[in-house]
Amino acid sequence: MRNLSTAALSVLLALASGAFAPAQGSTARLDLGSCSGAAGQRVCVPVTLTTNGGSVASAGFTVQYDTTAMRLPGGVSDVHGGAALSGGQAVIAKVDEDINMTSGRVQVVITPPPQASVPVIGDGPLCEICFTVPADAACTAPSFVPGTVDLGGATGRDVLVVAVSASGSAVGGCAIGPTLPSAECRLAALIAATEGRGDLGVLKKALLKQLQRARSKSDAAQQLGAAGKSQAAQNALQQAIRALENVERRIQSRTASQRVSAPARAALLNAVGAIRGALSQVAAVA
Repeated sequence: MRNLSTAALSVLLALASGAFAPAQGSTARLDLGSCSGAAGQRVCVPVTLTTNGGSVASAGFTVQYDTTAMRLPGGVSDVHGGAALSGGQAVIAKVDEDINMTSGRVQVVITPPPQASVPVIGDGPLCEICFTVPADAACTAPSFVPGTVDLGGATGRDVLVVAVSASGSAVGGCAIGPTLPSAECRLAALIAATEGRGDLGVLKKALLKQLQRARSKSDAAQQLGAAGKSQAAQNALQQAIRALENVERRIQSRTASQRVSAPARAALLNAVGAIRGALSQVAAVA
């Protein structure tokens, strides 16, 4: 296992920045396994990729954990490549543990081999992170650090991805900005997070219906814009924006106020409003 260097990080591909620049394929998913082990045991937590048809060639992510409950005493030697890496990919890691702050992070980058034909990574475990549970502790769930998850495509474009921790919390490895790839990536993360919530009751179905419509129309706008059909793309964008406005109305309804806590409603409104704002900025210049 090699240490992570700045040079290695540069192989990860930047997110597309144009308003109608299409990201590659469907939204992939990274799942971080749970940590279930007794005091003194060594527990290996997998990071598993589901490509959903995307052509993935490289990956990068950071996992955070509580050092009072789990440690990586071997440093980078505690990070091992998984079965999905059958094409000669390299796994490069960096481990930082701050005992005083009780926090640890392991940063992982998976790079393709230096050859003309870039091999793709299939579904399955990308790597295992093997923690040791201290003698007087119980293992707790690690989680992805928001904003650190990237998948690079074999064709030179990033692959949209949602990363889901064992707790069910989802984060998007999404560039934040007024672009359709960013909006679609954040919508995918919000949909995954909403699907995993248990506090929405009867609202969940209605919210998911409108979020999925917004994502579908955003994707349509991206494809239509790339094909030069600007008016059709604009129409699809407006439909996506209206779907998100419907979500906001649902969150602000009396039913929502009776079933969902005020902080949870505020967080949902902030997330939806940010995506709607990004789509509105795209529509203004499209």
